[in-house]
Amino acid sequence: SAVVRVPTQTLTTTGLFGLFGIWSASSAGAIAYYRNGKINVAGSAGQVHTETVNQQFDKWIHVTLSIDNVARTLILTTVIDGVITTNNYTLLSRVYSNAIIGIGNMFVASTTYMLAEYAEVVIFNEPQTVAEIAAVYQRAKKRVALKSIAI
Repeated sequence: SAVVRVPTQTLTTTGLFGLFGIWSASSAGAIAYYRNGKINVAGSAGQVHTETVNQQFDKWIHVTLSIDNVARTLILTTVIDGVITTNNYTLLSRVYSNAIIGIGNMFVASTTYMLAEYAEVVIFNEPQTVAEIAAVYQRAKKRVALKSIAI
């Protein structure tokens, strides 16, 4: 879960500009990223890129990526201008164990780095429900307000 701002920049339509995710040495992972003018989510192997929410440049937003190996679900939740949007995706076959966490400006699929700023990152060791993510957002909103950041 992160409070992130992406400055206006040119992102190619084919590039994957990662916000954060998990990745293993065998090129298996799940990631939230910018692509084709949208905030996307994908899990490998075989998971298609799923465009979800319109990307927001120069605005602090709250993004949470949750992976549930038991339910085989990848969940992307965004809070933009106070509106919570949740998208659930079924993982095809992958279980993400022993993977590394990538946070910020990840280099993915031979693309260039994306510029991004992070005000806060929170890592959980189990998937969060939408209600729990809403509570995380409310707490994050108060914490970053102390830094004069509005989400």
